[in-house]
Amino acid sequence: MNVHPDYLKLKAYLAELFEYVSKYIPDEGGILDSKFKSQCKSMPYQSLLELELANYLIALGLDISSKDNGPDFCVKKHKGDGVIWLEAICPQSGNDVPNSDVRQSKADSGVTMISAPLRDEDFERRLTSALSQKSEQYKGYLQSELVKSCDDCVIVISTDEIDTSHLPLVGRRVESVLFDESPVVEIFSNGSVLKSKMNLLSKSGSPISCNYFADNPHIKGVVYKDRHDFIYYSSSCRNGVSLKNWLLNAQK
Repeated sequence: MNVHPDYLKLKAYLAELFEYVSKYIPDEGGILDSKFKSQCKSMPYQSLLELELANYLIALGLDISSKDNGPDFCVKKHKGDGVIWLEAICPQSGNDVPNSDVRQSKADSGVTMISAPLRDEDFERRLTSALSQKSEQYKGYLQSELVKSCDDCVIVISTDEIDTSHLPLVGRRVESVLFDESPVVEIFSNGSVLKSKMNLLSKSGSPISCNYFADNPHIKGVVYKDRHDFIYYSSSCRNGVSLKNWLLNAQK
């Protein structure tokens, strides 16, 4: 098995989270995939996302379970039909280089100035590809009836493995590929604002849709792992709310 070059720097934190999450044993058994430990070395960022998400759900006092052949986590609702499924994905680095247009310069005062484009097509394509992959996976779960039509299908995405250290407004970029709204806006002297569509193209020049919820009606919501929280988006929640608030409201 290949060992990811960042595994050693994440090893201690992964072990700490794993020990805590492993103590949560619902009636159905543990909530981590049986292959979880074997994937940590080769996919540490994916493992980190799953552990942090599990830790987050446990802290909310929710009834959580998991199945090896299904989405990562299942949250039971106190009322109503169906359950909430959460499937995590952490896009990996590819051959393209996000942030390749970032420029740094140091002023005479010693202050480092950073300039970065508001659009980064390589980064946007990576997000749309990951979200499309999980949408197709949920379709398979629905066809096999492992996931029911009355269940809420949620995707949780993290950009931890992509170097976004000099990429401003990462959360806003996630919103862009969900709602087909470019982060580039024109503001006129009269105060009016002109917003434009993404018009994202594949490397071969084919259009890539960024109207995610309209294209994938079986997906209830997409959650972005921000620095301090998990932010939930849906067709009716374009500005994003804390996943905690959405989950607790879903229990009422």
